[in-house]
Amino acid sequence: MIHCELANLIDAYRIVSNGTGLQYISSRSLLPRGLPSNHKFRGDTLTLSPASLNSDNVSDFVVATTRGSTPEVRGWLSIFALDDQGEFVPEDGDGERCETPTSGGKANAIDLLAKEDGKGVWILLTDDDEKICEAESGRSKGAVRVLEWNGFDTGGIKMVAEWPEQHNEANVANIMGASHAIWLD
Repeated sequence: MIHCELANLIDAYRIVSNGTGLQYISSRSLLPRGLPSNHKFRGDTLTLSPASLNSDNVSDFVVATTRGSTPEVRGWLSIFALDDQGEFVPEDGDGERCETPTSGGKANAIDLLAKEDGKGVWILLTDDDEKICEAESGRSKGAVRVLEWNGFDTGGIKMVAEWPEQHNEANVANIMGASHAIWLD
């Protein structure tokens, strides 16, 4: 099964048996329904769940992000369930989503780390948005953030840490260009 992000959709394809082509299966939107039509987005990254979460070495879900096309439009992080063949679970519907704290700038990049209890993941989210955006939770700017997700229907996606913690001019130089990060075990 191949998953690719294109035009704010995740498409699933099956490799044709003789290996000469792809067969389209289905798509999921990275964006929630009902967003204003004047909001434009750019797809960013996607990754499959860590195999260590499942003893069969099959990914249970896919995580993807999109970025706002301007600093005023915040991006989205979406999670979709996969079956044992790597196809979207039909009952999943819209998956789970959270709006990112900024547009993402040049990146709303992600990396995943399986939680030790095997019941979820830590999500590393990096962005390099240069503009401070007003959000419900206060002022936000590019940062490295740790999100926690414990599975579908367990309370959603939560931010548990971020660096820099205080968004002020002294910290701005330290975070510029945070476009990718990885977990080191």
